[in-house]
Amino acid sequence: MAQVFTREEFYELVWSKPLTHLAKDFAISDVALHKICRKHDIPNPPLGWWAKKAAGKKVKQTPLPKAKAGSADRITIASADLSREAAALAGVREQARILASEGDDSQAAPPHPVIERTLAWLRKAKPSDIGIVAADRPGLIKCEVASSSIDRLAVALPRIVRAASLQGFELVAGEGLAKFKSETETVGFSITETIRREKHVLTDAERAKEEAWERKRDRAARRNSWDDVFFDRPRFPEWDYRPTGQLSFEFEQVYVFRGHCAAPEFPRRQSSAAGEYGQ
Repeated sequence: MAQVFTREEFYELVWSKPLTHLAKDFAISDVALHKICRKHDIPNPPLGWWAKKAAGKKVKQTPLPKAKAGSADRITIASADLSREAAALAGVREQARILASEGDDSQAAPPHPVIERTLAWLRKAKPSDIGIVAADRPGLIKCEVASSSIDRLAVALPRIVRAASLQGFELVAGEGLAKFKSETETVGFSITETIRREKHVLTDAERAKEEAWERKRDRAARRNSWDDVFFDRPRFPEWDYRPTGQLSFEFEQVYVFRGHCAAPEFPRRQSSAAGEYGQ
């Protein structure tokens, strides 16, 4: 999950250990950490400061200046994806985490008409046999979630839209499904709830039907009169499908062309809902 600090808390953290060590705690580079400090006007120890302190020499800690007018009073360090990825993608992800440092989940996000329309549709939609409702019409955010997860989605969606806005993306919906749009890019996305498949276990009522049929079968065997007994056997599902409560955020498939060869690449699924948004 994302970690949120006040300026004062982050200042104390920066002066509690070398930035190279602190950066490892956040799984980002010390360069990125320096950028976050500059962005929020937080001074950090100069070169050689920690060596002097370790040697027992007197060192001076630079006081925290007052926040600039209009600046964010919360610093959010987005959670890291520690999986192996291309250096270019890792660099973009790190830059996004720097931009996201202005985020503050404690701030109420303003209502968004696309979100409101999507939630209203989901609440009116008829659930499937396993309780899943879908929003997949023009002007809506593409979602497939359990009815019981709609209220959680109502909390998650404004946070996702606000996080996207910090990266320069706006939620828009025209003739098609809702997308994120920046000055240069348009990105489709969807939110789905993962489904768990479990071997079906007979209920008491189903077990009673099965046992009644077995008695009927045994009577038919004794009389050597099978009639339609085998056709009367009750049928039960082999598997049960249950929503897990874990919401997954997924970008649309994107193809990247390298040199003269077309190499299809797909953005990895972002399971924010199970982490930040699934609590």
